[in-house]
Amino acid sequence: MIQMGDMKVQCRKVEEVLLSDPDIYEFYRITGSASYFIKAAVASVDELTALVDRLVPYGSVNTSIVLSSSGFFKPMLPPQS
Repeated sequence: MIQMGDMKVQCRKVEEVLLSDPDIYEFYRITGSASYFIKAAVASVDELTALVDRLVPYGSVNTSIVLSSSGFFKPMLPPQS
C-alpha cells in the first residue's frame, strides 16, 4: 500500500504515471492529508525501492506492507429502500 501527497505536478500527470506502471494495479484519488491511495504488488524490497524511486519525482511517498489479511471482502451495495 502506498500513499502519495504533497503533489509536485498536476493530478492528471500523476494518474498517467500510475496507470502506466506495471507494478500498480489499483489507485484512488482521496481527500485528507494524502492525495492518492495506491495498491501495488512487487516481489521484493528491491522492487519496492525501485517503485518508490519512480514515484518520488511526483510527490511525497509513504509505504506500508500488508503483513496479513482477514480474507473477508464485503461487497459495497446501495442501501435497500
